Amino acid sequence: KSGTIGLKAGLHAITVGYFQQAGDNVLSVSYAGPGLSKQVIPNSSLYRVSSSNLLPAVNPSSTVNGLNYSYYEAASYSSVPDFSAATPIKTGTVNTFDISVANRNYSYSINYTGYVNVPADGQYTFYTTSDDGSKLYIDNVLVVNNDAIQAATEKSGTIGLKAGLHAITVGYFQQLGDNVLSVSFAGPGVGKQVIPNSSLYRVSSSNLLPAVNPSSTVNGLNYSYYEAASYSSVPDFSTATPIKTGTVNTFDISVANRNYSYSINYSGYVNVPADGLYTFYTTSDDGSKLYIDNLLVVNNDAIQAATEKSGTIGLKAGLHAITVGYFQQLGDNILSVSYSGPSVVKQFIPSSSLFRTTATSLLNQSVMVNRSSALMFNNDGSNFQMQGLLNNSQIAPGVKVFPNPFRNSIQIDVNGGNSSKIKLSLIDASGKTVWIKNVDYYTTSFHKTVNTSALPIGVYFLKLMQNGNITTTKLLKEY
Repeated sequence: KSGTIGLKAGLHAITVGYFQQAGDNVLSVSYAGPGLSKQVIPNSSLYRVSSSNLLPAVNPSSTVNGLNYSYYEAASYSSVPDFSAATPIKTGTVNTFDISVANRNYSYSINYTGYVNVPADGQYTFYTTSDDGSKLYIDNVLVVNNDAIQAATEKSGTIGLKAGLHAITVGYFQQLGDNVLSVSFAGPGVGKQVIPNSSLYRVSSSNLLPAVNPSSTVNGLNYSYYEAASYSSVPDFSTATPIKTGTVNTFDISVANRNYSYSINYSGYVNVPADGLYTFYTTSDDGSKLYIDNLLVVNNDAIQAATEKSGTIGLKAGLHAITVGYFQQLGDNILSVSYSGPSVVKQFIPSSSLFRTTATSLLNQSVMVNRSSALMFNNDGSNFQMQGLLNNSQIAPGVKVFPNPFRNSIQIDVNGGNSSKIKLSLIDASGKTVWIKNVDYYTTSFHKTVNTSALPIGVYFLKLMQNGNITTTKLLKEY
């Protein structure tokens, strides 16, 4: 049997399905056309996409059927907006690309995020039909650009995918006229069809890390800068003393005093605009490590030429703690930090999404107690009296500890007092010493970063002793 179709010169997708029940086993496929007499299609005319050129599946854990959506309104739209810079009116979940969630039938936009399951390796064509505009991304790659004020219009795009779950994002806007959006796909073993709910997934919100959302933030990051004779990996910053500290707008290595044998630790918060899975990337020469909410997400730690590595984590919308450690031994000085996720195409993390807690708010949270205080704190229902920490007299160095409340680390600044040795102790609410530091050559200024990631939640006291004098600072570790 045969059939005829009009084709432009070039490569066209071909699929042949065949079955054999009994009898002879026979299949041949031929063609004829301009300049081609009828012939079996030769191997030289048949192509497949190399599996190395197919995007790997994401396959997140803890998924359920459906999509997340964010809904927006504005005075008018002429194109699909930048959702990362907009605040939604509402958010929720839907079974499919359902525009009935809109509060009105004009001047609105919706961003859908989730995952689409593709059953086999190969080329997949995605289609959107929309009035007005739409854009479809697969794994943060723009596949369908159907963005215009228009009557219902279908556009498509093709991408090579490995079998499994891939991130899908569809942005849609409606200005005036009909309200129309449909999303379809076709590929190996899949005839063109509206993407069914059974192929759409979202990550269960119960498996996303809650946002931290500290108060009194400003844009930027804190940094601590270190030098050593040599580095072969990102150091343990909790045991090192920085040469200097300060603030930067982003992950800026120009703060280094030299271009060899140094390391920098950046800390602050990153804002993610919607619930979902986020992929973080570092490109570094030499090594880098990236932590989100004290979890190692990207391990790119080696003496190396510029290398990119990535990791993915599920996050609730809002501010999350971010820490990036970097070292440079020799060669090029390179560090860049990027992310992608729901409504965020892969990009350098902008300064507008990075935050630090203001020094004023941190200092206000640090509680200084004197010898006349009788401290009574409740921790899991038990009262602890810490009068033994409070001794006598004389002027001791000033102590500043931040952040407070804290999570994975604290910064200790000691200034003033006498130029003689000091002793610092971190004590839990039961009176147990969990960290201690003797400074034998204190010269009226000392700074230390302490890794507190292993400490349980609760009340702590930082005790500074010099010449029999004690200064105590109350601290709180929170989730």
